[in-house]
Amino acid sequence: MNLKHVFPFVCGMAGSGCAAILCVATGTTANAIGVGGLPGILSIRPDSMGSFAACMVIAAAVPFVLTVMVGKKKPASADKTELKAFLTGKVITLKEVNDGVFSEGILGDGIAIIPEDDILYAPADGTVCALIQDSRYACGLSMDNGMELVLHIGIDTVDMKGDGFEYLVSEGQKVSAGTPLIRFDRAKIKAAGHPDTTMCIITQPGSGENIQFFTGMDAKAKVTVVAAFK
Repeated sequence: MNLKHVFPFVCGMAGSGCAAILCVATGTTANAIGVGGLPGILSIRPDSMGSFAACMVIAAAVPFVLTVMVGKKKPASADKTELKAFLTGKVITLKEVNDGVFSEGILGDGIAIIPEDDILYAPADGTVCALIQDSRYACGLSMDNGMELVLHIGIDTVDMKGDGFEYLVSEGQKVSAGTPLIRFDRAKIKAAGHPDTTMCIITQPGSGENIQFFTGMDAKAKVTVVAAFK
């Protein structure tokens, strides 16, 4: 349990080492080889029980104190990566999109925003890995951890053949969270009879784990956290 987090494991070893030093320094001895931990006091010689008890306190207290101290200093960014809102609007689940491909997670898990503005922003740092020049309604991003995202504006907007969409980045360009990716005309999308709900799909998780999506709220582009993962 501790080994995967590294620092609690090291803190535990440090506490055991301190207890061992005191145990040797005080000449703590036992009548026989016994079990470890607190029940081990049953095998300790009566004249060494006091020093053994002190060692057990140290073996528990030192790791606890060190783990708390190191845990507080450990940067949160080392444990968690966040995806910021790629649009201003209401955040919904993919199920609420009511589209067979997206709602069923065929392309991958993700999140959607019903937009209130017309600029699509990068939700995280990454590299533009895919653009569709003929229709310009989607953009692919790859992140350093191997995660790949597809940002898709509207439902069936491929039918518009790029009318009302403008790329603001080029393929291979490195972007930061909040970089404008696509400008789109919401009025044209609605006039064409398509919803303008915009999806962010994780097509490849890379090394991302424990992905959480935050929905049912109003988000502000480039500010509100809509997903987090380790």
